[in-house]
Amino acid sequence: MGFLDKFEKGVENVTNRAMSRFSDDIEPIEIASKLRETMDKRAASFARDRSVVPNIFRIHLTPPSIERITAWGQDEMVRQMEEVATSHAADQGYSFVGPVEVTFVSDASLNSPVEIDSSTRRGAAA
Repeated sequence: MGFLDKFEKGVENVTNRAMSRFSDDIEPIEIASKLRETMDKRAASFARDRSVVPNIFRIHLTPPSIERITAWGQDEMVRQMEEVATSHAADQGYSFVGPVEVTFVSDASLNSPVEIDSSTRRGAAA
């Protein structure tokens, strides 16, 4: 990760913390940021030029945030998050072992605005 990537990540973290203090409303950019962060943390290197990342993402949001996702169009939000994951993987040189799958889960017990569970499921070419 280069200097500019680290700087961008720092600014993003500060912005996300500030936004979450003022509002419980989650924005798509915050979800996308957390999705990219999850992929980066879970990347597993198998060779010098190959890192595999999870392809299954369960995005946990509070019930009011799920209502907002539904109002925006949940199918479209799923498609957008799948595109975020695919684009980020291409930018970082990551590989998937199957197709990317994103689901939204309502979770009233969250301690943060968004939490993501990720896993790897083998399947047809991603």
